[in-house]
Amino acid sequence: AMSVPVQQVPQDLCVPLCSSGQFAIVKRCRERTTGRDFAAKFIKKRQSTASWRGVRREEIQREVAVLRQTRHQNIVTLHDVFENRTDVVLILELVSGGELFDFLAQKESLSEEEATQFIRQILEGVQYLHTHNIAHFDLKPENIMLLDKNVPLPRIKLIDFGLAHKMEAGVEFKNIFGTPEFVAPEIVNYEPLGLEADMWSIGVITYILLSGASPFLGESKQDTLGNISAVNYEFDEEFFCHTSDQAKDFISQLLQKDRRKRLTIQAALNHPWIKVSVSVSGVHGVSISFDRWTCGHESVLCVFSNFLSLLSPTSTGTRIRHRSGRSGSAGS
Repeated sequence: AMSVPVQQVPQDLCVPLCSSGQFAIVKRCRERTTGRDFAAKFIKKRQSTASWRGVRREEIQREVAVLRQTRHQNIVTLHDVFENRTDVVLILELVSGGELFDFLAQKESLSEEEATQFIRQILEGVQYLHTHNIAHFDLKPENIMLLDKNVPLPRIKLIDFGLAHKMEAGVEFKNIFGTPEFVAPEIVNYEPLGLEADMWSIGVITYILLSGASPFLGESKQDTLGNISAVNYEFDEEFFCHTSDQAKDFISQLLQKDRRKRLTIQAALNHPWIKVSVSVSGVHGVSISFDRWTCGHESVLCVFSNFLSLLSPTSTGTRIRHRSGRSGSAGS
């Protein structure tokens, strides 16, 4: 067990690391006996059934139960759990490399081969979850982190299991949750949910990673959800003129409205675009330019992020790239 009780975590060591939503914040903490740093996720408890402030106990217990079941190199590790009067605090592995997309924004270019190496790690983490009948339900760029960005091939870590759910055979599960840009049509339409919803989200993430554009992002939240429900997207020539057919096929097989037709996690790992690890006939030889990618990256941070401060505080009037290629202000 950790030797530092929650109440005595030094506040001067607590710095925001990432967000899990309105009622949770993640800070750095240090184990007194070993000097090891961890991430402490403070989840505000709902104090009464009549209150809307805070998270219900059963929801916190579900997140803890999921994390206690998971042990995989591409999934954040839970070390301990504390509770005080107002919060439940999860002591998690410290993932200090930042978001994958922030890391990529600092690169001059990204080849498809490099992209597949990151997507493969995401798939391997999700494969572990799906093998244990766990759906993440909140896969998006903000929840894909790097353990250490200062190594040749940084290790991906999936974080934030606040919406994760253990699927049970014969038990129907419905919910409306998640970040609009990345949710599957069955969530939009309040239909029964399964592991397939994660595969849709991986399709959206891959599209953005390769193009810098968001496939379903509209002028408003309602437009975005309408685009998702209608599967209204295309491979705009402006963004995909140099993208391989295999990459586009991979995305197309994930962005299927009928969840039964989507690639399963194993089929995704076996897809030729993922399995090929070296450049063959130029398939992975084309670089994705930094300038083209940054515009879409800003849209991810501006439109639906809980922490707009992720953008540079000096940037004003930031423009975002919509699916159609139109630009709009960050506040729209």
